[in-house]
Amino acid sequence: MTGVRSDVERAVGAYGPQADVYRAAGEWGGQTLVGVLRSHVESRPAAVAIATIEGELTYDELDRRSDAMALGLVDAGLQPGDAVIFQTGNELEAVVALYGVLKAGLVPVCSIPNHRLHEVAHIATATRARAHLFQADYRNYDLASLSAELAQRCPEVAVRIVIRGESSPGTMSFDGLVGHADPQRARRVVDEIQRQVSPEGVALFQLSGGTTGVPKVIPHTHAGYLSIAARWSRNLGWDASTVTLHFLPVMHHAGLGTALVPTHFVGGTAVLGRSIDAELLVTLIERYHVTWMHFNTAAFRPLKEHSERVKCDFSSLRQFMWVFVRPEMSAQAEQMLGATAIGSFGMGEGVHLSCRPDDPPEVRRYTCGTTIGEYDEVVVRDPQTEQPLADGEVGELTFRGPSVIRSYLSEDHSSAAFTSDGFLRSGDLGHAEVIAGRRCYVIDGRLKDQISRGGEKVMAPELELLLHDHHEVREVAAIGIPDPMLGERICVVVVVEADRADIDPEELRLRLVEFLDKRDVAKFKWPEHLVLVDELPKTGVGKVRKDVLRSWVESRSTTERVRN
Repeated sequence: MTGVRSDVERAVGAYGPQADVYRAAGEWGGQTLVGVLRSHVESRPAAVAIATIEGELTYDELDRRSDAMALGLVDAGLQPGDAVIFQTGNELEAVVALYGVLKAGLVPVCSIPNHRLHEVAHIATATRARAHLFQADYRNYDLASLSAELAQRCPEVAVRIVIRGESSPGTMSFDGLVGHADPQRARRVVDEIQRQVSPEGVALFQLSGGTTGVPKVIPHTHAGYLSIAARWSRNLGWDASTVTLHFLPVMHHAGLGTALVPTHFVGGTAVLGRSIDAELLVTLIERYHVTWMHFNTAAFRPLKEHSERVKCDFSSLRQFMWVFVRPEMSAQAEQMLGATAIGSFGMGEGVHLSCRPDDPPEVRRYTCGTTIGEYDEVVVRDPQTEQPLADGEVGELTFRGPSVIRSYLSEDHSSAAFTSDGFLRSGDLGHAEVIAGRRCYVIDGRLKDQISRGGEKVMAPELELLLHDHHEVREVAAIGIPDPMLGERICVVVVVEADRADIDPEELRLRLVEFLDKRDVAKFKWPEHLVLVDELPKTGVGKVRKDVLRSWVESRSTTERVRN
């Protein structure tokens, strides 16, 4: 772990004097994630901390069970600073494991369960992970086999833990780790480890799409992550009575950064849904009197259709957060739910824009709001010159603030990711507008070559590199095409080898899907549309003109051939 630790120290140290500014302003916390949990155990131990459709845990129960988990991890030979890859769904055990890993001084790597071996092996290598924690009964994914193959490919991943489902050879069970621990010994061990944990040390690794198969690893400090929690909860007016509902993966930044950690920061209740199932969501809302809910396009139609058939009680809801929902849909959702729509924008790198509950409708429905704290900075720039642009001019959104990272784990990933004055380059195009006396931001598109499908970011260059290895593909370009439910779907534009000129496009698409499946590429990266062309349009220096490709295919809804 020496190499990773030095990389972490460099990345965290990159905050430099700016951290002093945040610290002096009280925007750079002096607590750890475990310390925040413990504070609520002392003040309100019987309050519900986490809930799912299957049950709930109070703050005291979560604390004791995660102590036991931490002891089990220590006894398994893991050392403070070791990285642990998570592949779990939204389960009580996942949250217990998260706090247990933190209590043992380990670093959670926030992967998602539908990452496949191709991605997870790269993540393990980048973080030098020592453990893989997975859910064996997660939907139809065979994560047990993936974990076994990961251990063969990356032998340093020596500890494999199953949190749900049947254990397999070479794995340890969650129940075995937490079920027989001596509470007093567990507390002593955790207390000793936590005395060595600094608020300004790394708390966890998030992931962001990379231009190759290796995701960019984002080191977040305790101070930085709790800064998000403090400003997010303050911006939305949350307190101990807040009950949040989140149905996307909890180990994703959206789940941790805008739901679980801010909820626990104020001592509220975090409710986890497993899927966009209308009956399930309504049941959770009604059972736990949810006050805030994550919301997206995919959730709207099922909830609307269900509420038209069945009487639903949404009276507890005060707010719902949306990302890139059409304004008219936002208005319809407000009417259906009787709650306030909160527009927002975020990145795993610690970037957050948000509207406020008291903003006028034209702000909440048409914009992403503004910064969530006084010391958050946004500059819209010309992407080539880095020069700031005036309100109304479209450019690249750049960010700096108490929670925004100043470096990735790898220096290679950092070199082009920041402006000369230390702002993170988002790769997103937007502009500023002054509405009702507030400067708000509107997202206009993406500068970087990625596809946003259902909340997941698919890097087009990675997919193109993989498909180039298929024997029927001579050239390929991946683009996103608009989709009302998912935001975008993946379309690949292919030039085939000369001897395959008469191939059927749909047959080729299915063979490419099979090709990616056999290489353990996550399903959300598989092409859903395929267009055959005679040649790819290119610039004078040989770069593919994806703007031209999009104009060719956006009006088409089926896999087909385009003669150019």
